[in-house]
Amino acid sequence: MTFRGNLSQRKQFIPVTELPEIFKDAVQLCKTLGISYLWIDSLCIIQDDAVDWAQEAARMANVYESATITPSAKGAKNCKMGPV
Repeated sequence: MTFRGNLSQRKQFIPVTELPEIFKDAVQLCKTLGISYLWIDSLCIIQDDAVDWAQEAARMANVYESATITPSAKGAKNCKMGPV
């Protein structure tokens, strides 16, 4: 997740090795399809910043509407678990 305390680091680099498997799968899918950008809410929205949440939530429909693909983990209880 991205928080105010790790935002600077997140803007520089997010090591794929530190991501949950389900996020790694999404990264690999995008690489395979030649997609350069991946939106993962918990990484792209500052989780402990109400202003950032409000701003990003307001543009969320546009983010998903403009997406090339919208992969999901239907059935996953959280980002650390794969589909059940």
